[in-house]
Formats: sequence, structure tokens, C-alpha cells
Amino acid sequence: MTEKSWAEENLPLPETLEQAIRERNGWCETAARHLRNEEYYRGLIIKIGEALGPEAYTSDDGSLQQDVLCAKVPELVLSRLGHDS
Repeated sequence: MTEKSWAEENLPLPETLEQAIRERNGWCETAARHLRNEEYYRGLIIKIGEALGPEAYTSDDGSLQQDVLCAKVPELVLSRLGHDS
């Protein structure tokens, strides 16, 4: 016999197939909204990286990358503003 998950013990099961479909559709809409938001904010970071120039494309080992290295953008901005950490 397998143990029940937390969800199985604490969340009510849908009473009908229609209710289950509505719940699934709600989660799909939430996931789609999250993806749109993520793409929007990532796009902003990429635009800032493009404006910063070659440093935003340069890996720590000195190699140049085809795309902006999004993780480097915040440190580059802070450095340019004189807020080195």
C-alpha cells in the first residue's frame, strides 16, 4: 500500500469531470501568464545587456557568447553606476 501525498490528504478532489477540466484550464492559464511575464522581463534584461555592449556577452573566462549573459547584467549595471559590491 502506498502512502497518500500531501495533496491527496489535504485538497478536495473535483466532484465532476467538468470541474476538473475548469481547474486544469485555470492552471494552464496561470502557467501561460507566468511564461508571458518571464519573457517580458527577460526581454528587458536583454535590451539593457545589448546597451551595455560587449561586456554583457563576455563569459568569465573571456570568451564571447552569441547572446547577452542575463546573469551578468545586474553586476554590470551596478558597476557602471559606481555601486560595486
